[in-house]
Amino acid sequence: MFYPVENKDLTIEYGDILAARCTMFNFRDRDTFIGPTGDDEMCNFYMMYYVDGDRSMSEKYCFSDGPSNYYWEMDPIINYVPSSIEKSASSLED
Repeated sequence: MFYPVENKDLTIEYGDILAARCTMFNFRDRDTFIGPTGDDEMCNFYMMYYVDGDRSMSEKYCFSDGPSNYYWEMDPIINYVPSSIEKSASSLED
């Protein structure tokens, strides 16, 4: 479920945007809802961090429960997919 960081020199700074996108196909004849079981849709983006120094961050959690609070279209750069990412990474085969 967790993958190692590919670019170990990466520094995330104030104002940077971190996003995950899942592309799924519902092969069942009923709706699939978000939830914690194997019968539910689970598109999660986890990130672990540490604080370098004596002080901890004032906010320990960053959470959005999906489109009800944020839409991809709200941010002009979040739809930009770098050329280093294969288009098939966010598409379904016919």
